[in-house]
Amino acid sequence: MNRILMIVFSLVLLSFAVACSSGEPVSREDQQAAAFADLRAAVTETVTDDDRQNEVLTIISSLATDVDELRELLVRRRTELRKLNADYDATREEFLEFANQMESRIQNGRRQALQQHLRLAAAMTADEWAAIEKAQTRAMRSIAGSVQGI
Repeated sequence: MNRILMIVFSLVLLSFAVACSSGEPVSREDQQAAAFADLRAAVTETVTDDDRQNEVLTIISSLATDVDELRELLVRRRTELRKLNADYDATREEFLEFANQMESRIQNGRRQALQQHLRLAAAMTADEWAAIEKAQTRAMRSIAGSVQGI
């Protein structure tokens, strides 16, 4: 019985060591890039009409660009807010002005990304949309994870 426990324990330890040594963690940006590459591949495979395929791929590229810009804006908001917070001479009005400007820009970025996603859905048939559902869901989850992780 002790021998079996020792073997099981050794296997658990070995699997833990293998899992931990799998290399560097993948960044959220890399996960998002991979998800968008999978989405592009699914669209290329699914949409047979060349004109619509090019339109959908263009929309996906625009969506990826919009999300990248939104992420950069969120990072900039965090960085600049820290600088402003560290400035002892900063007034409440400066904080409010900064917060209002950044919130407006962020809302516009979110709205633009949402419009691109709606354009993507409108450019495809229901059957095509269903066929790329898995890749599309993965891309949208990667966007959420990328933006919320900031």
